[in-house]
Amino acid sequence: MFSDGDDNQGIVLGVLFGLIALVIGLVIGLGIYKTRMPRLAAPVGTVVLAPAMGSGVSAVPPALRMQPVPVAGVAIEVSAIKILFEPRQVTLPPGAAQALPGIAAQAAAGRTLVVSGFVEADGDLARNEVLARERVLTVRNALTALGVPPQKILLAMPSALGVAGTEADSRRVDVRVQ
Repeated sequence: MFSDGDDNQGIVLGVLFGLIALVIGLVIGLGIYKTRMPRLAAPVGTVVLAPAMGSGVSAVPPALRMQPVPVAGVAIEVSAIKILFEPRQVTLPPGAAQALPGIAAQAAAGRTLVVSGFVEADGDLARNEVLARERVLTVRNALTALGVPPQKILLAMPSALGVAGTEADSRRVDVRVQ
């Protein structure tokens, strides 16, 4: 009933269907993998600003307003600025120079600014606390260079970030209007 030619043809078809199933599985798997990968909306070191509604910090050009990204940069919220530093760096990230004048204007209007730093999550805790203090002082110096009187700037002790938050959150300095 069956010949040797039919037997070889069945093996070839079985291998062919197996390869097709493997390719389809890879395509579907890669599609699922890519949709679950975190995506950065901007490269490291760029300015990242969220609209500041009702904060009086509207001096930010509309071209710079984007969604917050967990990298180095600056994010403006309602009456606050988050400055996200590069790992183990104390220099202001690009964009801070454009964001700080808006919040400095709040101090010129009689408000007080609270500058608080957060301790980086990985590495030596003592060294990271010193790094957090240096970042706070860098932001304070930038604010005083913009004309904010030192008595209008309150420095808060660096605090450890709780369980919630990203690695970038642990490298940030917040400037809040009181």
